[in-house]
Amino acid sequence: MIEPKWNEKVTPQYTTDPDKYLTGTYIWGPNNQSRGLREIVFMALKMNRTLALPPFFKHWGTDTTIEKKSTPTGAYTRLDVDFLRTLLPIVEPEEMAKKC
Repeated sequence: MIEPKWNEKVTPQYTTDPDKYLTGTYIWGPNNQSRGLREIVFMALKMNRTLALPPFFKHWGTDTTIEKKSTPTGAYTRLDVDFLRTLLPIVEPEEMAKKC
């Protein structure tokens, strides 16, 4: 697990509108969440939107919290965010919230 280097400038392969954003919510287990991410990446490119990367969620069956609810976890725990940033522009959801 390596946290993304958000402060480093990256030139992505594809460019999108820096003033328009797309984000999403993943459901079910880790495999379904990975599939949801692929769909969101594709939609962001097709819709010319900057991707605001939402968190992933721990699987409810393996979550160790007392309430056994799905606990959010950073996307970097499931994928290489810095590598994904070389494909398309990505921001943290907090940055999108500041601008919207």
